[in-house]
Amino acid sequence: SANYRYPARWYPAVVNLARRAANRLRAPVACVLSVLMAVYAPLERAEKLFIQMNNLSTMISQLLIFTACDRLFVAQGRLTSLYSLMFYNVITYSVSYVREICTKEDWSPYVNVTRHSRVKHLAMSATKIVLEWTKAVTFIVTITFILLTLGLEQGLEHYRPTILYTIITGTYYLLSERTFLELWPTALSAMKIESLENMEALYSGFWARAVTTSLAVPLVPVLVWYERWRLAFFVFYVCVFVHGRYRLGESLGKLN
Repeated sequence: SANYRYPARWYPAVVNLARRAANRLRAPVACVLSVLMAVYAPLERAEKLFIQMNNLSTMISQLLIFTACDRLFVAQGRLTSLYSLMFYNVITYSVSYVREICTKEDWSPYVNVTRHSRVKHLAMSATKIVLEWTKAVTFIVTITFILLTLGLEQGLEHYRPTILYTIITGTYYLLSERTFLELWPTALSAMKIESLENMEALYSGFWARAVTTSLAVPLVPVLVWYERWRLAFFVFYVCVFVHGRYRLGESLGKLN
């Protein structure tokens, strides 16, 4: 061939030039990276503190996803995200109460003065009885109103969620809320999948984080397309970057 008979003389010169350029740029690039890391360090500490506040960070991420779906999939539904989050929280409370009843071992309404004493603490016992009755009444009223709303088909004003909106928000909520995250390992254990090798808790945590991050990723370019710049930035930063880096990374590290 022509390259074999007449080898390219420029190739060694280009390689040497690239090496010299890389050597000269190594120190400036390292300096710039160190400056960026120093600037990013306070923000990184704030991100870790934000993730440690599990309930707050979860609620903010849910509200951002719900608001994004509200802007994209619901026409003239400004309060759909708040109504949906409230409705899902009501369902979560009902599930938590039923779970507490099913797993409760001590049904005694009395509270002893000490752990090994048989003397009843009257004030604490009365408080416990009132609290249990309050939970029961709240649960009954909540279930009654849910059944009436669904049975009579009397929706709230300005609350018209679409099927796609309900699927995305419902899936995100079920895979991000702590109450349901604690139930998924039990559900996987009941399926008796041998390939999981009794690591249902690790796999369910990783799958939940992966799905929630995957649901948030495509919303960002769509929000940018519709010129929702601030909402797109917050969804990307909180739901994709922060949650993907820390929570998905943590679950992946446990799995490995």
